Amino acid sequence: MILAAHEIADLVAHMRSVGVTEIEIAEGDAALRLVAPEEGVSASAAAAGPTIVKATACGIFLPGHPARSGTPVGAGIVAGEVVAVIATGPLLQPVVAPCDGTGLRLLATAGQRVDFGADLLALAPIPCLQSQRQRKDV
Repeated sequence: MILAAHEIADLVAHMRSVGVTEIEIAEGDAALRLVAPEEGVSASAAAAGPTIVKATACGIFLPGHPARSGTPVGAGIVAGEVVAVIATGPLLQPVVAPCDGTGLRLLATAGQRVDFGADLLALAPIPCLQSQRQRKDV
């Protein structure tokens, strides 16, 4: 299931028109989760595409966090959260999410040797999570 940016923007516009704020569509192993952006954030900006999380060091790629089971794919991720580690000898270098979002897919294989700047994870940004969290803190 691959949707073009304009199709996602149309879907977000339709969600707004009927008052739906969140939808998840699953087909086989693929899933798409949309959270309609707040008013003032254009649907085309929200559908601009995934954010690519890149390697912060050279070493062996390990998705997720060693203290937790599972991978970040399909999970809600908060900016600054550890989404992977890179093992360089006995040292584990954290790789953190640059923004709030949902993990779409791994771009590197667990246990694969990666170089600095290699693509590791595709992350669907959710711009409205940051402002919702700020409102709760106030």
